[in-house]
Amino acid sequence: MTGSSDDRLDVVIVGDGYTAGEQDAFHSAAAAKWADITAIEPYASYQGLMNVWTVDAVSAESGISGDPTADVVKDTALGSYFWCSQTERLICADIDKVASYAAKAPDADLVVVVSHSTKYGGAGYSGLEAEGYPFDGVSTLSSDNEQSSMIAAHEMAHSVGLLADEYTYDSYGTWTGGELPDINSSILTAGQMAAGRSKWYRWLGEADPTGGTVGTYEGSSYYPFGIYRPTANSIMRALDVSEFNLPGREAMIAGFYREANVLSSSTPTGSTVLRTDRIKVTRAALTGLAAPELRWYVDGVRVKRAQGLTAAPAQLGVPKDGRTHTVTVESVDRTKSIRDPKVLAEATERLTWKVKASRR
Repeated sequence: MTGSSDDRLDVVIVGDGYTAGEQDAFHSAAAAKWADITAIEPYASYQGLMNVWTVDAVSAESGISGDPTADVVKDTALGSYFWCSQTERLICADIDKVASYAAKAPDADLVVVVSHSTKYGGAGYSGLEAEGYPFDGVSTLSSDNEQSSMIAAHEMAHSVGLLADEYTYDSYGTWTGGELPDINSSILTAGQMAAGRSKWYRWLGEADPTGGTVGTYEGSSYYPFGIYRPTANSIMRALDVSEFNLPGREAMIAGFYREANVLSSSTPTGSTVLRTDRIKVTRAALTGLAAPELRWYVDGVRVKRAQGLTAAPAQLGVPKDGRTHTVTVESVDRTKSIRDPKVLAEATERLTWKVKASRR
């Protein structure tokens, strides 16, 4: 737990196919899979904005249906099974059962189901809030397959970063519709993006962590033709690379800030404090790519000498004039991974208090 659920993106990990005597194995698998996911950027740098909870689910039988073959049926708490939609590697689960167990955690924004299996597989559900669930996404993965962690990192990105799949199916052919709403898919070429200052134009030509440069590469959102993606490869296209491309990384950071607050304080914002009171704030622990900058203001004017997490209005320069003033603390993430002003606005957070400056 890194902070209050009100200020964090809460991830709930639930096991399936673990009997009463195998719950320790579930806890070990959950810890290992979460470590794998948070080794990937930008999960690594922004995990201070996330709380992680584990919920025990006791199954009558060990393992899950469809393992090792499609005819195998297991009695499990969440009903996980391979061969979802006739695809062997896809692991689906009973989302109503998942929701009932996830509700045992203090809060749930995203749910990860760790299914007890050595077989490679996993899947993802997104947009679940629109269906009435209290969380937006569910990712499934097998517990003891080295590659399965990548599936969860990929699937969570649909809910957190609102990212589209960048892979294709030959049967989809050529896209003939209009522009897509997705951040990382477009019908525009690099020249058209640059001319129209749209989509990922700010990143065009930049060296990318996936290798190569950001441009427009044909094939995305399942269509091999007519839609472009930002890079030749990325974690949203194939699981043989553990990197988001630069537009995807920026979208993920925006998503973390949409779901979580970097600043919190025991002094309620909007409340009136005295000139001599001390205001203390806490800031989420961000590392690596993140570059948060803290600033204090009095009546909208920055107090450059104030840089710490604690300040008294008097020390900030609030005068004894009998008037009501405002004190604001602001956190801005100056990471080089953000170029879009709208994302920078998401990464900027302010807390404000009224100060009664008595003449006495």
